[in-house]
Amino acid sequence: MGKLGGKAEDFFDGLKIKLPGIKNMNIKIITSRFTRTLSTLLSSGIPLLQALDVVSRVVENKVVGYEIQLAQEDIRKGVPMSKAVKDIGLFSPMVDSMIK
Repeated sequence: MGKLGGKAEDFFDGLKIKLPGIKNMNIKIITSRFTRTLSTLLSSGIPLLQALDVVSRVVENKVVGYEIQLAQEDIRKGVPMSKAVKDIGLFSPMVDSMIK
C-alpha cells in the first residue's frame, strides 16, 4: 500500500477537493477517471484488486489515490466494493448505486 507523497503536493491535492469553486469540478473529473478506468480495466479481464491499484494512480490526486488504496485493502479483507468506495466519502451516491 502506498503512502502520501510530498507534503506540498498532498496539501494542494487536498485543497482541490475541498475549496469551493474548484471542488465540484475536481470531484467530477476524479469520478470520471475512476469510473471510466475501472470499467475499462475490468472489461479487459484485469482482476479487481489490480485494477484498483492502477485507478489509484490514474485519478491524479494523491489524497484520493491513497483513499482508493485503503478501499482496496478493505475489499481484500472481504468488505463489499460498494461499501469500500462509499466510505471514501468523495463519490456521489450514483457511483455507489452503479457498483451495487
